[in-house]
Amino acid sequence: EETLSSLPIGERVATLGRRFVGSAYVPGTLEVTPERLVVNLREFDCVTFVESMLAMARLLDLPTQTFEAFREELQKIRYRGGVLDGYPSRLHYFSDWIADNEELGIVRDVTRELGGVPLEKNIDFMTTHRDRYPALASDEIFRRIAEQEAALSARSLYYIPESEIARVAPRIENGD
Repeated sequence: EETLSSLPIGERVATLGRRFVGSAYVPGTLEVTPERLVVNLREFDCVTFVESMLAMARLLDLPTQTFEAFREELQKIRYRGGVLDGYPSRLHYFSDWIADNEELGIVRDVTRELGGVPLEKNIDFMTTHRDRYPALASDEIFRRIAEQEAALSARSLYYIPESEIARVAPRIENGD
């Protein structure tokens, strides 16, 4: 009865996401050299799933829904400031992804509103597991990722403790 474009963005994301339930979960699909925009709607990891559904949902607000427009939305969401400029420009950490997309006005971080507590953690998984990321063989790329991890570690990050999820779940809306 209602068209998808008439729904709030969170409902669009959830509706589109349901269409892809059962798709293969495959980690590392973005790890290509040289860095380029990877578009894969057959298999996803958790972040590429969210990115793809959000890009499709946002596409409905554009005058034309072309594959090129989808690619542009995906790039805007996946890369720092929406600009693809090599491996370090990709938003590798989801907390960084949220902050960058919030800055662009694409998402809003509701974690604190839901009762999130400060996360006291040093963000350094990529640089302490350099061997898992072929692009980090480059000392320059490694240095830039280390700088990003340091900046991310210095940021105030919040999370919902597992013991509190059931309590806040009724306040979590589709798309949150």
